[in-house]
Parts: sequence; structure tokens; C-alpha cells
Amino acid sequence: TIRWSYELLDEQEQQVFNRLAVFQGYWDLDAAGALCGDIAGDVMDSILSLVDKSMVQQREMPNGEIMFVLLETLREFARERLIASGEEAAIAARHADYYLAVAESHSEEHSDDAYLAWAFIVEATFDNFRTAFQWFLGNGQAEKAARLFLGLTEFWHMRGVPGEHVYWRDILLPYMGTLQPYLKAAVLNLAGHFYRDYGNLDAARQFFTEALVLSGDSAEGRKLYYITLNNLAITHALAREFEVASRLYEE
Repeated sequence: TIRWSYELLDEQEQQVFNRLAVFQGYWDLDAAGALCGDIAGDVMDSILSLVDKSMVQQREMPNGEIMFVLLETLREFARERLIASGEEAAIAARHADYYLAVAESHSEEHSDDAYLAWAFIVEATFDNFRTAFQWFLGNGQAEKAARLFLGLTEFWHMRGVPGEHVYWRDILLPYMGTLQPYLKAAVLNLAGHFYRDYGNLDAARQFFTEALVLSGDSAEGRKLYYITLNNLAITHALAREFEVASRLYEE
């Protein structure tokens, strides 16, 4: 039945449908556009046609946003077609890069409304961020995996899936030797923050201390240095090592 329905699609709809296989769970039109923008014709029209033909499911989220999803049997069929087309590697890379860009698009200077809109996208489509993270690590791009981990910092702190950041941290740590010093320092600082939140103050001190050494002398590095120094001071204070904490605060 799926093959018969697929063969009734026009060439553009087939190509769009194939590429949608790389998504995990929900996705939106912006993400589909990033994957299919080089296909001739209007991608939105193709997706809406696929919805009409029950090849793609459309869902309205609680906040009114529209998301799309492939049923698993359809996604497996689409993936087979994507592999057969020879496009799978390129589209998977494009998918990972798109979600990295989304993660890094948020800034602490953004308004609360902008943060909420960003956090909604991350939360609703989170399976795709996890897929991108795993793809980067599996394809020799640990620096991009680290950037994705760091790009989600505000999400981890405010709305993260319980335990998910620990899972990412533990997978990423064995790759630390491949990272540039500043990036490694940023990951260590964030990992130290998580260790402290879970009450492992010894591990947090170790990570913060190592991050201080690696932060570097650039403007960005100095900013990270003082953020990490403050985190280290808080950790010592929590351990009731007040003299050490006071000395660090004075720096």
C-alpha cells in the first residue's frame, strides 16, 4: 500500500518525501525547507500535498504552532528510498548542520518571548537535536557536537529533559582531546555546572579548575574564565570552604 501511494506521487513529492526520512519525531516547515530548498518547485506545496495524501501527518501543538511527523512505517520506507537515491549522507549532514544552527541561534541577550519561541522549537523537535549530536560524533565532527551541546545551555538550565544533558556530557567527554582549548574549556565549565547541580562537588571543582587553564586570552576566553572562576567559587562555598571561595571572588 505504501509503495502504491508513493508511486502516485510526482517526482518532486517523492524527492521531498525521501528526504523527510532523516527527521526524528516532529519537525517544522523551516527545517523541511533547509533540507529540501534545492528541489525545484515549492517545498511547502509538496509537504501540504503529502499531508493531503496521508504520507505526512500534521499536528497542531498546544501553543498553536503546526508541526509535522512521519509515521514510523512511512519513515522506514522513505529512508530506504533516500538510501537508494544516494542522497542519505548529504541530507543527514544538512539535517545536523541545521539543528546546530538552531541551537546556536539563541543568545542570552534575546527577549523572553524570543527565548520561549526558541525553547519551544527545541523541546518539540528535540529528537532531531539528539540525532544531530550523534551524527556529528559518528562522523568525526566532535567540535560541532560540542558546539551543539553548548548551544543548548539555556535549554539545559531552564527546560531540559531530566538526565538528558548528563547523557550528552558523558558521551562527549571521551572526545575532549580532539577539541580546541577554548571549546574544551567551555564544555568542561558546563559539565562542571551539571556535576555541581547533582552534588558531586569534587568532580565540579576538577572540571572548573581545568577549564580555567584552557579558557585562553581572547575576549571570549576571558569572559569564560571569569564565569568559570565564579562557578568554582560557588562550588567551594557549597563545600563550606569559605576562605578559598572568598579569595576566588576577589579575583
